[in-house]
Parts: sequence; structure tokens; C-alpha cells
Amino acid sequence: MIDELAGRRLWIGIPGPRLDDAARRLLDEVRPGGVVLFARNDDSKAGLRALSADLRALLGDDLHVAVDQEGGLVVRFEREFMVWPGNMALGAASVREPSLGEHLAVEQGRLSAAELVSVGVDVNLAPVLDLASAEGSGIVSSRSFGSAPELVARLGAACVRGTLSGGVLPCLKHFPGLGYASSDPHLALAHLSGSRLEDALLPFERGIAEGAPLVMSTHLVVESIDPGVPATFSRAVMEGLLRERLGFRGVTLTDDLEMGALGGSEDFDEIVRAAAGTHDVLLVSHDADRQRRAARILSEEHAAGRFPRGGRAPLEERLASLRRPESEGVFDARRAAEVAEAIAGRSVTVIRDDRGLIPIEPETPVLILRLRTHARTEVEDPLRGVEPAVELAEALSACRPATEILETPPSDASLTALMDRALEYERVVLLLADPRSQAAEGALLEALAGRHPGCLVVLLRDPHGAALVPEDAGVAVLTPHGFRRLHIRALARVLQGDVAPYGRLPVEV
Repeated sequence: MIDELAGRRLWIGIPGPRLDDAARRLLDEVRPGGVVLFARNDDSKAGLRALSADLRALLGDDLHVAVDQEGGLVVRFEREFMVWPGNMALGAASVREPSLGEHLAVEQGRLSAAELVSVGVDVNLAPVLDLASAEGSGIVSSRSFGSAPELVARLGAACVRGTLSGGVLPCLKHFPGLGYASSDPHLALAHLSGSRLEDALLPFERGIAEGAPLVMSTHLVVESIDPGVPATFSRAVMEGLLRERLGFRGVTLTDDLEMGALGGSEDFDEIVRAAAGTHDVLLVSHDADRQRRAARILSEEHAAGRFPRGGRAPLEERLASLRRPESEGVFDARRAAEVAEAIAGRSVTVIRDDRGLIPIEPETPVLILRLRTHARTEVEDPLRGVEPAVELAEALSACRPATEILETPPSDASLTALMDRALEYERVVLLLADPRSQAAEGALLEALAGRHPGCLVVLLRDPHGAALVPEDAGVAVLTPHGFRRLHIRALARVLQGDVAPYGRLPVEV
């Protein structure tokens, strides 16, 4: 028999958009305190509303239904939802006009929360408060507001205020800061040097002061605090740093315990036992067998009298403190569209254009190029199945665009043929997902930037890729800070000269 408190300490994922018999048996056995929804659970808003209602009918009204609805790069619900431009787009708009950026961040948080409330979701696993850095693994990229601690702290706090006012509980992540991490925790254990820790903590300190009730850790070793021990298992980080130094009194949540950083299924039981001593809630997103094992292990830990900070009673008090805030109103789709367009429209940033290639004159023949990039992890498609080259060709109404989408990596012969074709066009727009991590993109960038005098390099995910463009190449470099339809439409308006680029880089390149 699984201890009731053990179940409440588990937040788990379920397989599909409906509760089949297997899912009902699992949920009835584990009795989790939260269910985290993913794209696999989204078939429509009506379906999500029904699923949330079924979950609470089975597990009680106190059940938390959560989702990672960050905007931009990470969006779980897309079919009928507003897809927000994301954090770095907000950062780019805010660098030029801080008060406007903060207002837009509050509005995004409020409106996104109201839409989640409409389908029964009460927890958004956002905002991301990691600092963007060229030194990091690239896992953060446009998920961050930027590289300056004060900028990230200000916009993160604004998102917390907006999310709470919209009726949803926000969760600060990834504590103590993933932006400078040496690797992607989906794949391997990350490390953070002590010299970067102080900057990384400021956004969390500000988010906590705004009343954020949840903090998610990450599988990262802070060498200066607890050498060799991931934050997931570290009392020095989760208690000494987060609770004692930053004064956090809310609920702590692990990142998914199934990630490659922790060693995989062979060590899963020990992973759960170690995390159970440092966190209030454990997240096991995918595997039903591991979810059952985690519940049993937590029950055993409770029977042995082992609890996180303060013992059983304070743990129960913290979990009971997670009450859904009152919403300020119903979701206004029209207002949401206006705010999202305002963010995307103000985020397009021209990093370099020494030869005045922007705007492109009307009727100019334009070739739009892109490589199909591969996923760096099992859970990440670099462009989430979106085809920005096709979107851009449709949006460039004043030009005469053609598109070329290559499989990656291209052969030498196909690359030569591509270069010959590119030289037939006055302008070439090269769309890159992440040339720092995608070797084929880096190779194409090097080949094209050095040969085509009318090349415009568009960085869709990470503006740090601008460092790969030789300064003497004479090409233009710009970024819309994302690849969604909103970003591409805003990019097209700048390329055609309909509007002047407004955004400024929120990172150091």
C-alpha cells in the first residue's frame, strides 16, 4: 500500500489525451499530487478540459495539473492555443524600452495563465530564469530572457506577477541556473563554476520575492557549494542556498528524474531515495514502471522517518500551501493576439548590416535556404517540426522568393550545386537553427557567407551564432529570437522594410 503523502509528493506524466484503463489503474495506485501534461496529451482545448476534469474526479480537487508552457521554444499546447514568442523576444524588446518590456511580460503571464485556467491547468512550469551564455551548452538559448542578471530578474519577476494574477501557480527554473552549464542535463550531468553563481542567483531571488510558490531544480553540480553532488541530491544547494540564503519557503520540485544526467534506469531507485531527502516533489514524466517504483520508495522512506527539510509536518504544510490563486478574468483571445504580436514585432534585431542589405527592395529575387537539422536529444526537435522557410516565403509578399530546403548534412556535390544556384539570386536568406551545435549549419554558413555578397544570415534560436560569421564577410546578420509563425511574420516585415527593426540584443555576442 502506497503512503498517501508519498503519492502527493509525486508529479507524473500520463500517456495520451484520454484516461484509458491502464492510466486509471496507475493513477489509482500511485495517487499522485500532480499530473504534468505534454504535447501527447493535447488533442484540443475541449479534450484538455475533459482530461483535467477526469483527473480531478479520480484524484480529487486538490490535484495539480501542470504543463511547460514557456512560449517560444518550449510549448506543449499548440493546436488551439496562443503560442507566445518566448523569453528572449521579450528581452530584446525590453533592452530598448524597459518599462514596455516589463508591461508586456506581465500581460503575457496573465493572458497565458488565463488560457491555461480555461482548460483546467493550475501550474505552469515557467518562467525560465537561466542566464543566456555563449559559454553554456546551448540548451537554454532563446528560452532565456538574456544574459544580464538584472534584465532576467526584472522580466522573470514580471512574469511571476502576471501568472499569479491570471490564476496559475508559476514555477521558477532551473535552480540554481543552467545558462552557464557545461552540458545538457537531458544527456549528461552539468557543472557550474563558482564564479558564475552569484549572477545566476539574482533572478531566483527576485522571483521568490514576488511570491513564486514553486522552484524547480536542475541536474547540475555547483562545484563551489557541493563538489561532485548534483543539486538534485544536494542539501547544501537546496537547503543552504535556496531556503536559508534566498529565503524560499515554498515547494521544491525536481526536474525529470528520468533524464540522462542522472545515469538512467539502472540507478533509478537510488536516484529517488537521494532526491526524496532534498525535494518536496519528485517529477517522473514518462515511464509507468518507474512512477510506481518511485511511489513505493517514497513510502519506504516515510516509514523509516526520512523526510526533506523539517520532517513530515512541515512537508505537509508546504504541499498544502499550493493553492490555486484567484483569476482576474476569462481568457481574452483578441488581447492575447495583440500582446503576442507586439512582443514579436519589437523583438527583431539586426546584429550587423554594414553593406545595407536590409531592407530588400521590392521585386528582388530572393532564395531562402535552410538545412533540416537533427534533434540533439530525444525530446528536442531544434525547430519543433516548424518549417520557417515556407512560412517566410509566404510572408515576403513584396519580393520574389524561392525556397531550397536541404537534408542534413549535404553532400559536397549538393553543396556545390546549391552555391551555384544561390549565386543566381541577388539576395539569399540563410535560416539557421543553431550553427554552434549543428555542424552542417556551421559548414553551410562558412561556405555561403564567404561567397555571396547579398547573404542575410538569420539566427532563429540562438543569437550567439553571430560569433561564427566573419566580420569581413560583408553579410547581414539578424535574429527574430524564435522560429514560430509570429517571429517569421515579424522578420518578413523588417526584411521588406515595412517596419524598422526595433529589438536590441539581450545577450553579449
